[in-house]
Amino acid sequence: MLLEDVLNHQTKIPTEWHTSICEVGQKFDSAAEVRLALQYYSIAKRFKYDFYHNEQRRIRVYCRFMHTHGWPWMLFASPLRNSSIMSIKNFESTHTCGQHGANAGNSRASRKFIASQIQAILKVRSDLRAVDIKNDMLSNFGIKINYSKVWWSKETAQQDLFGDDDEAYNSLRWYESMVHATNPGSRVVIDADDGRFRRLFISYNACIEGFIAGCRPLLFLDGTFIKDHYRDILRSATGYDGNQGIFTLAYCVCDQENEVNWKWFLQGLWRLLYDRENPYQPPHQLVMIFDTDKGIRAAVEEFFPDAFHSRCVLHLVENFKKKMKDFGHKANVVTTLGELLQSAAYKFIISEWDNNMKELAAIDHRAYVTVMEYSPERWANAHFPGIRYGHVTSNVAKFFNS
Repeated sequence: MLLEDVLNHQTKIPTEWHTSICEVGQKFDSAAEVRLALQYYSIAKRFKYDFYHNEQRRIRVYCRFMHTHGWPWMLFASPLRNSSIMSIKNFESTHTCGQHGANAGNSRASRKFIASQIQAILKVRSDLRAVDIKNDMLSNFGIKINYSKVWWSKETAQQDLFGDDDEAYNSLRWYESMVHATNPGSRVVIDADDGRFRRLFISYNACIEGFIAGCRPLLFLDGTFIKDHYRDILRSATGYDGNQGIFTLAYCVCDQENEVNWKWFLQGLWRLLYDRENPYQPPHQLVMIFDTDKGIRAAVEEFFPDAFHSRCVLHLVENFKKKMKDFGHKANVVTTLGELLQSAAYKFIISEWDNNMKELAAIDHRAYVTVMEYSPERWANAHFPGIRYGHVTSNVAKFFNS
C-alpha cells in the first residue's frame, strides 16, 4: 500500500476540515477566517494552492497546477455589500489533479496554524516535546513537517498561552512593586548582573505568616526545570498544613542548579524565619527534607545547622535503584529491592525495619551495604531523631519527578 493510501486510512482529520470550504454563498466573519478555512481544506483534500489576491477585501486562489496542467480548482471571496462579512462569490470545486502524495497541502501548515492545533494539548502537557508534536501531526493529520518548523510552532503556541518570556522577565520590577503594594511584608529579591537577570526570590507575607502560625515544622526543598526558552531552574520550599495540604513558603528562579544558587536561596529562606522581630520558634525542632545532590546539603548545613536534615525518600529510592541496575540486577529484582527500601523507610518499629533489611540482604548483601551507607538516621522513621509526622517525601517532589 502506498504511503498516501496508508495516511488516507489512518489519519484523523476532522470532518469539518473537508467541508470548511463547500459552496458559493458560504459566509465568513473575516478574511482571516477564509484563509484558515483554506488551510484546513487543502490539508484535508491534499492539494496545493496559490494566492492571486490575498487582501482584506478580496481573496482569490487557484490550484497551484492550474496554469501548467489546466486543472480548474479556484475560489474567490469578497465582502457582502455594506458589510465586513466575507462570502464566497465564485468557487470551482472540481479538482482533477488528484492526490499529489502524502505531503500535498503541507505547505499551508504554517507555524501559526500548527500552534493553533497544539495549544489545547500544551495547556495540560507543558512537557510535550517538539518531536512528539511532529509525530502526532503526521499520524493524526498526515502532515509531514520538519523539526525546525515544529519547534518554532511550539514556541509560538507557548507564547500565545503564557505570554512572551522576554516580556515576562522585563516586567519583574513592576511585579516586585505590585507584590509589596498588595501584600506588604513580602520578600521579593531580584538579583541582576549588569542589568541581566540572574536570580529571583519570592515569598509572600501571607505565606510567611501562614507557615509560622499554622504549619508543621517541616520544609521540603526541591526544584525542577522551567519549560521555557531559557531553561531556568525553579526551586521551592514547601510545608504541610494541619489538613495535609501543601503550603508554599518561598520559591526561587535561577540559572543553574549548583551550590552557589542553593546557598542564595537558603540564605533568603533563613531571613524569612529568623531575621524578624519575632523569630520562628516551632514546638518541635525544624525538619528539612531534601535530595543530597547539586550542593543542596552544604547549603542546608550552613544556614540551618540546628535543623534536623532528612533525605527525600523519593530521590533516595531512585538513586538506589540506579545503583542496583549498575550491579547487574534485572528490572524485576530492582523493583523488589526498591519497594523493600521504601517500605523500610516508613516503618516506625526497629524490628519491622530489621525484617525489611533481612529480606533485602538475602537478595543481595551489596544492597544492604548500600542502604547503610545512606545513613538511615537521615531518612528512616525508625532511626530518625526528629519528628516528621510520618513524612519522608512530599507531593511536590513527586510532582517534580513525574
